[in-house]
Amino acid sequence: MCTLTESGQGGGKLFVNVDPDGMGPANFAARISVTDTHVGGFDFIGPQPDRSVDAEPGLAWDRTGGPHNGRVYLIYTKEQKNESDNTDIYVRYSDDGGVTWSSGVRVNDDSTANSQFLPKISLDPTTGDLAAVWYDSRSDVGTGGRGDTDGIANDDAQFWGAFSTNGGASFGANLQISAGTSNAAVSGNGIDYGDYSGLSFYGGMAHPSWSDNSNSTGNNPDGALHQLDIYTAAVPVS
Repeated sequence: MCTLTESGQGGGKLFVNVDPDGMGPANFAARISVTDTHVGGFDFIGPQPDRSVDAEPGLAWDRTGGPHNGRVYLIYTKEQKNESDNTDIYVRYSDDGGVTWSSGVRVNDDSTANSQFLPKISLDPTTGDLAAVWYDSRSDVGTGGRGDTDGIANDDAQFWGAFSTNGGASFGANLQISAGTSNAAVSGNGIDYGDYSGLSFYGGMAHPSWSDNSNSTGNNPDGALHQLDIYTAAVPVS
């Protein structure tokens, strides 16, 4: 199965194509429209102003033999209409190989209009539980404090995550994974955080990796808010 995001800024639909025999793209079935994202192929938001974001869809497949065996999960970014920068993370699932999909479940639990973006999803093959991670600007309200580096709202980000232990029906309380707050626009790389964060999940422990210039570990030769480093953490299911 693969995903396809409609190009252009704003609007945007998310499609899937299913390969029923597993023999490659020549035998993919007709694409199936899953949902509107209002993100399109690129969308410039405060915390990712140079690179922009797209729906950044990702898939996970349950092959555990458990109660949700065969279920396929789809994670993606969805924006409120009219270019609001209020992007959120959603998950849907399919029990028939991608032909039909559940309603979307909102993963991030904040009440702000700030951005969540660049999600990743992984399924623990020992339990069937799900982990989701993403960049999150909920703490940047532009008034200083640990979530704000420059007095401007919704341009800084931290790395957050959440778990689902009920087959994607809901996700638990969100937790901040990164110890510090980053600002990609000052990194000077022209591509912000990029879109190459990673996530593995096994034996009840999630292992994400992400871009970070907070210097929360104190060993970045460039100091804080300069070049981005790659961080990782071990996060137990909660």
